[in-house]
Parts: sequence; structure tokens; C-alpha cells
Amino acid sequence: MATWTGQIGFPLIELKRDGDKLTAKQRWFVRDLSDTVSALLSQKVEYNPFGFKWQIPLVYKNFRTGEEHTLWLKNESSTYLINATNDDVLHFNPGFVGFYVVKYDSHDWARLGKRLINDHLTFSVGDRYSLLHDAFLLAETDRLIYDIPFELTKYLKSEKEPMPWNLFRDQFLYFMSHLDPHSETAKLLKLYVANLTSALYDEHVVPVAERSKSLFKKWKSNIVSCSYTVPDLDFISIITDLACRTSNPKCLKSLQEELHQWIGGERITADLPLVFKVAIPQYAGRSLWEFLYSQLSGNANDVNRRKVMAEGLTSFRSSLYIEKSINILANDPGIDAKLAKFMFEKLVNNPAAMPQLWNYTKHNWNNMMEKLNSTDNYSLWISSFCEKFKTKEQYDDMVLFLDQVPRVSEYIARGCIQDIQDSLSWSNKYEETINTWLVWNVSQ
Repeated sequence: MATWTGQIGFPLIELKRDGDKLTAKQRWFVRDLSDTVSALLSQKVEYNPFGFKWQIPLVYKNFRTGEEHTLWLKNESSTYLINATNDDVLHFNPGFVGFYVVKYDSHDWARLGKRLINDHLTFSVGDRYSLLHDAFLLAETDRLIYDIPFELTKYLKSEKEPMPWNLFRDQFLYFMSHLDPHSETAKLLKLYVANLTSALYDEHVVPVAERSKSLFKKWKSNIVSCSYTVPDLDFISIITDLACRTSNPKCLKSLQEELHQWIGGERITADLPLVFKVAIPQYAGRSLWEFLYSQLSGNANDVNRRKVMAEGLTSFRSSLYIEKSINILANDPGIDAKLAKFMFEKLVNNPAAMPQLWNYTKHNWNNMMEKLNSTDNYSLWISSFCEKFKTKEQYDDMVLFLDQVPRVSEYIARGCIQDIQDSLSWSNKYEETINTWLVWNVSQ
């Protein structure tokens, strides 16, 4: 017990198996440190008298026999003879009760993935969650290639429990926050998620959608991958959210109907910003833009209604209406600084609008800062673009821009450039692998 209570962190268990011969090796797992660095630190006695080695009861289940067995790993590495054949599917840490991460060899990952596809219910819900969790966590920390966790997700077409879907939703949002939204990889990833959720949406969401209260609500979007806590969205909410984010036709149709009802003056129970975000890019045109603008202009004393209309105006995907919305943001005297800031933030977060807003802003910087009442503090507006820039062209553009704009602190400029460099580094490290897997596995 002292090895668990007397040192921080937890171990990573690396497994290699050849039939009945199993080798297990433990390492100190540190999310933000490589195995090489953590190994060097673990050798320093002043950091830890146990050398970051644990006495670990390795519990595993053999699906062929249905039996569970326990092996004790007390040293850095041990080899065992076990009752198993090459074709047996072994799952370690059943019940997700052991405080360690498991890394199988490539053959056992493949066997587990195949078993999930053929009969995922032979794993408990917690076990399905833990397999996805460990695989994505290992890939994120450069201990596994992303092909392996993506292969495991194929079974999700049959998954009807929220825990595994919650984890995959978090991972999807994490990827989308790092990818250029206009890239082939982002488009393929959305298509893959759409394929996973399509039949589940038809089976579980469409019949429920006839309830008096709309299913279309605002869901929390934490951009965190492989967290150590389990979020609490229910299954139908997760499938609805992912389907709508990936342009499921039936979701789009439902939200279009909600939009028409709202325009007609009917009370709707759906989250209106969600309706705008999903339906307006797909269906809206000149008549809706003019309706929203007239409502914004005609309700000068109704702050809340003006904000609703402004949100609609910043949700368009057409370059024509994005340009019109940017123009009123910058030049309409009826839009005060507070509403202008709200519209600016919404346009930055609209993938279709952000490039146009950047192009306008950099060429009209002083006027835009005056409109936003921010002539003495540029940091927020510069940073908002840096968080969204994902390409080398955008990086070069920002470097040139920062050289030309006065009164930008060195701290803000350095942080901005670092944000974009981090995005480029992530893309250079992972995107090709993810893209290649998606190209081979997505039906277009």
C-alpha cells in the first residue's frame, strides 16, 4: 500500500503478449511529460524513495474462458505464463477499478476492437469507456498512434449508453478545436461522426422529437480530451448534439421548422442560439437577414431582443450576408460598443465568418477599435483571432500585422504567436495520421 500512498501519480502498464507468454512493464505516467523525461525523474531518490514503481495487482479477463485472473507486478518488468492462446481476447483492469492506464500491443488492441464490433455487450459500460479513454489518452500523449483509438470507435454505431459517447463527444470537440474548420480532415471527421450517429438518431431521437418540449437545447462544450471525470449528458442529448453538429439532414429539417415557427411569432422551446447556429447557415437568405436587421433596428430600447437579432445576423455562412453583418457592426450608428463587441465575438466563432472579419478588421483596425471602444486595449481582439488561426498562411499574416500595429504589448504579441505555433505544431504532429485513417474509413 505504501507505493500507492507514498508517491504521487499512477503507472502506465505496457503489455506485450505472444500466446501464453505475457510481459508487463510499468512506467510512471505523467500526462505532460514524455516517458524518457519521467523515467529520468523517477531515478532521482530526492523526488521519490520508491522510484515511481508500484506494487500492482494486474487483473485481467479472458473472454474465451470467462475467467478473471490476477498477476502481481512488483518490479519494473515481469514475464508471466498465462492460460491463453494467440486468438484469445484479454481485457485488463475490468471494471476500470485499477488506478493505472493500460497499453496493449498492436495485436491485442486489434482483438479488442474486433470484439467490440462483434459483441460490445460482452464488455461492461465502464469497460467500454475505459478502453476508449486509455487509447485516446495514450495517443494524445504520444504513446500510441491515433489509428488505434479510432479503430475502437467503429463499434459506437451500436453503443446506446452515455458514458462512451460522452468521452467520444469530448474527443470530437477537442479535435475540432485544433483543426482548421475548412480542412479536409475536419470535413472527414464530421462525416465520420455523422455516419456513426445517423442510425442512432433515427432510432432514438426522431420518435422522441414529437414531445411537447424540444430536444434542441444548448449543451455544455468543454474542450477537454480524456478527462478523468465522467460528464453527465444523457444518451439522447449526446446523439442529438453530435448529429446536429455534423449536419444530420433530419436534425437540420427539425431546426429549420423551429426557425420558421419563431419567425412566424410562435413560441418555441428549442434553444434559439442553437437554432440560429445550425439552421441559418443551411437555409437562410436575404429575407431572413433583412427580417433580423429590421427587428434589431426597430427595437432600440429592447436590449435582449436586439442581442437575439444580432446573434442571428452573425450566424450566416454566405459571404454576402457575412459582409453585410460586418458592415453594420462597424458602421451602423445604432449599434453601440457593447452590442458591437457581442457581434464581433460571435463572428470570430463562426468558422465561415472569421476569415472575412479578420480581413476587414486588419484593413480597418483603428476604426474597428473605436467602434469596440478598445483603442487603449487591443489584447482581447487580437487574442480572439490567434485562438482561431490554424494555418501557416494565417500565422504569416498575423506576424506581419503585429509588426505594423502600434500599442500592442510584447507580452500579448508573443502569446498570440505562441498560440498559433502550438496549433501548427499539433497539426504537423497528428493531422496526417488522423486524415489518413479517415480517408480509408469514411464513406463519402
